[in-house]
Amino acid sequence: MAEPLSAILFQANPVLLGASLLGTFLAVLVVCNVASQYAKFFTTVGIPPGPTPWPLVSSLGGLLVSPQHFDEWSLKMGRLYGGVFSIWNGGELVICATSQEAIKEVLFTKDKDFASRPPVSDRVAYTVGSKSIEMAPYGDYWRQVRKLSVVHLFSHKAVAGNTVVRQEETEALICNLKRECAEKGGFVEPRNHVARAMLNTMMRPLFGVRFGAPGECGFTPTGEALYECLQESFHQLGGFDWGAFLPRVLEPLFNRDVRKTAAMRDRELQAIIDARRAAKKLAGPAFVPTTVVDVLLSASNNKEQEVAQEPLPFLLDLLNGAVDTSGVSIEWILAEITRRPAIRRRLHAEIDEVVGRDRPVCEEDLKNMPYLRAVVKEHFRFQGVGPFLVPHMNEHESDDPGLQGTSKDHGAASHPGHLANLRNQINLIETPKSIKIDVHCTYPSQFYRTDVEFPHWQVLLHTRGISRDPAVFPRADEFLPERFLEDDVDITGKDIRVLPFGAGRRGCPGANQGLLIIQLAIGRILQTFDVELIDGQDISLEEESSGWALALKTPLRVKCTLRV
Repeated sequence: MAEPLSAILFQANPVLLGASLLGTFLAVLVVCNVASQYAKFFTTVGIPPGPTPWPLVSSLGGLLVSPQHFDEWSLKMGRLYGGVFSIWNGGELVICATSQEAIKEVLFTKDKDFASRPPVSDRVAYTVGSKSIEMAPYGDYWRQVRKLSVVHLFSHKAVAGNTVVRQEETEALICNLKRECAEKGGFVEPRNHVARAMLNTMMRPLFGVRFGAPGECGFTPTGEALYECLQESFHQLGGFDWGAFLPRVLEPLFNRDVRKTAAMRDRELQAIIDARRAAKKLAGPAFVPTTVVDVLLSASNNKEQEVAQEPLPFLLDLLNGAVDTSGVSIEWILAEITRRPAIRRRLHAEIDEVVGRDRPVCEEDLKNMPYLRAVVKEHFRFQGVGPFLVPHMNEHESDDPGLQGTSKDHGAASHPGHLANLRNQINLIETPKSIKIDVHCTYPSQFYRTDVEFPHWQVLLHTRGISRDPAVFPRADEFLPERFLEDDVDITGKDIRVLPFGAGRRGCPGANQGLLIIQLAIGRILQTFDVELIDGQDISLEEESSGWALALKTPLRVKCTLRV
């Protein structure tokens, strides 16, 4: 009796047989995933128009043909489809808004409707988590963690209470920059020094911990390992997430680096929390909370205790939102100032006039430095944290999240290639079983399932397109801080023209503190140094994703001359 082919292959080369079976299994999964994505695309009704998706890469296939930044591609699609269009990210439907009208609807007119967040991917879950202020769904838990952050960290009282911390860490930053300047003959790469200062500025009020730099008092190898782990975790948040394009069963094969980093980070931070808990128990009734961790451990009401049971997502979100974005912004501003001697000279003149060189710039001085504030605002207009805000989502299925006249419930325009647009090209025999999917077309239900609707809309807002629009800001493609001396735009979420911190219910609660930190750091650096290009070579402004922000792909390196 002849043996089966599989038995012959197994006897000859079991490894080859195993690899063949695994390859077949993975191929079937991928084919099923692609088929599922296309089924959603061809049968979903009542969505804005948009580009036809490709297999695996979905709607982003056009980027493979014409390589360009996603934000540039989004603006092009917005012009093509009228300011609101839909794309497919794997099997997920995403509505992109590039027009002022649509963005204003989401953030202001329909703020409550779109106040929630979409489910997080595995990569975001490991780096930030679904219980963070930034990514938690709109509801009681989100209200509680936001209230905690405002009361204990971002209120006027809390911000004023941490003034000394910000000033001390800014001075430590200056000392580290001076040390590198002396050691390397005037050449400085500020990124790591700025990142350490930003992290310490948040770690001290949150955990009561400070990471000393090498050669600085308080430096320890254990602390340095945690510092590097946290920085890696922030950076990994911006990494590409293959899980969005592949079947969920394959997700464990990816993001292993994220899981490893998150495990170490959580273990070490939990040890700090446990040490604070032990100190509280030892002190007894005499214990006085001095950090946000202490406040959570001393929680007296049920809602605060809910957060205290799992504090890490809440604390990590505060770290990531404040540390990574502030550090990235400072480096971008220094790059623009270094490239523009006229702006640098005017900043030096303002600092010398308001403060002089005999004492450090402090936060009280910033209100008397309109040009410095204008430079920071121009950075957020010109570059910003990134081209998009964190995605929004409508909270309830009953909401009508129509944007700019496009409504999922009232016969919205559909994709080119959608069945609704192929009606005149396909000869189908209508039967009594036909179902209505659009105000103009019907299809037999036994041939197609055409009643699929997405109850929730995930909306991506392209805010950089507004702040770079020549119709909004004259000479929009130029870095001109002077525009904000004449037009004092509020960039903390009140003016749609510049929205680096978002707006409405999901606007960043720490916007004012973030601006203080950035302005103080820039003021002190320019008071201390004159920063210049190295050998007249321009700085590369190519971007890369870093956490929530877009950072310089090549770390900034400048020539520094001491002024004080």
